[in-house]
Order: sequence, then C-alpha cells, then structure tokens
Amino acid sequence: MGLLDVLKNKAKISQKSPKLNYSITDNILSAGDFTGEYHQSPKGKFILTWKDQNENGKYILLEGGKVKLQAKMRHPDNGMVSNSGVFILSDLTSKGMYGVFHIINSDGETLIKQRFKANLGPASISDDGSFAVCQALESTGKSDSCKLFFFDIKNRKLLWKKNT
Repeated sequence: MGLLDVLKNKAKISQKSPKLNYSITDNILSAGDFTGEYHQSPKGKFILTWKDQNENGKYILLEGGKVKLQAKMRHPDNGMVSNSGVFILSDLTSKGMYGVFHIINSDGETLIKQRFKANLGPASISDDGSFAVCQALESTGKSDSCKLFFFDIKNRKLLWKKNT
C-alpha cells in the first residue's frame, strides 16, 4: 500500500488500535454499527469481516482482536483469511456478468487483482497464504465462463485455469 492509497482512503491501517468490542452469532460479526459476514484464520489470529451495502461495501481485518485495516469495496463477498494475514475477497459488481477477485496482504497491499467476465462463485486460500483459487461461473463471455483459476500468491501470478 502506498501513500496515495492512504490519501485516497482506499485502505486505512490502524496503528495501536484498541481491542474491538465485537460479538459473533452464527456466521455474523457485529461491532458497533457494523454487522457483516466473517472468516477467522485457521489458527485464530486474524478475522476478516465484510459487508455489502449497495455499492458502499466495507471490509475490516482484525489481528488479535484489534483493527489492523479497513477499506471500502463495492460488493465484497466470499472472504477468507490465512494464518499469515493474507486474505481474499470477491467483488461481486452490479454490472451483470462481471467480478473482481482480490488478494490483499495484512498491510492493505493488493497482491493480485484479477477481473473476470463472469460472476464469481466459491473461492479459497491456503492456510499459509501461499495459494488461492476462485471459480468463475457460467457467463456469456466464453473466456472466463465455467473456469477454475489457481494463483501463486508469493509470485503474484495465475498458475493455471481449467474448465469446470
């Protein structure tokens, strides 16, 4: 994340944040006026929570119960966080058959941003944050329709894509 990202309020890193008072019920995390879906890293150090709010979505990454970063994303969904704090989110745009898959580190730096001419389905990240996978659903655009995409996060590249 660069200085311009901070100035544009794309991602805000919280320095010395106090512990956040939150509660979890079923698959929902509530903190103050924020309520959203969440995923906890396998070892429990990180929690990623997100909420889609009609083009004004938001996500928050907690580390040890404290806000590590928060940022806006139009329609965040399918979030998962690894033990290293690297996380994935799909931006399910409102522009028809179109989606964006994001891989972001715990400092708010976008490691991979992949646009698809298809709606996005299930996604996952490895426990250590080295690899991620997402599925593009059926669409009118043949290039991304019904494909599985596998990413090498360390080298910031798409390793392969296969028909599903």
